Amino acid sequence: MKDLFAEVMPAEKVLSVFSNAQVDKRHSCVPASWLAEPRSFEERSEAAIKSSVDLSEKITSSCLEQAGIEPDEISGIITVNSSNFAIPSVDALLMERMGLRRDIWQLPISGVACLGGTVGLARTAMIAKAEPGTNVLVLVIDHNFTYI
Repeated sequence: MKDLFAEVMPAEKVLSVFSNAQVDKRHSCVPASWLAEPRSFEERSEAAIKSSVDLSEKITSSCLEQAGIEPDEISGIITVNSSNFAIPSVDALLMERMGLRRDIWQLPISGVACLGGTVGLARTAMIAKAEPGTNVLVLVIDHNFTYI
């Protein structure tokens, strides 16, 4: 892991950020060896989008099951993608893959970096006040390997 970030900042700083974040477990959608190989921005971006949709589908299915609601009960999707842009957006790709209703509203938000979760929840709170009883799916996606 140290070698992957060597060009960005010293390994000690990277490891100190990781340990101070108090995150119990981290996951990667690609093996470290994939990150270590030279890749074009397009290749990294394509992998980020694919993994975003794959993980979003898995998480969405789990959330719907836990909430006891059906996919057709979703009124809107807020997708915060902190470090990658996708056209069509991840929410549109997810809607297609999961067969969600075509009349749900979408709010894709990009480029907010580490504030992604806060921005997504703030928008959701505004919507909940304006439309009580609305089921809003909020997905926050952070892919840092696009720029490594």
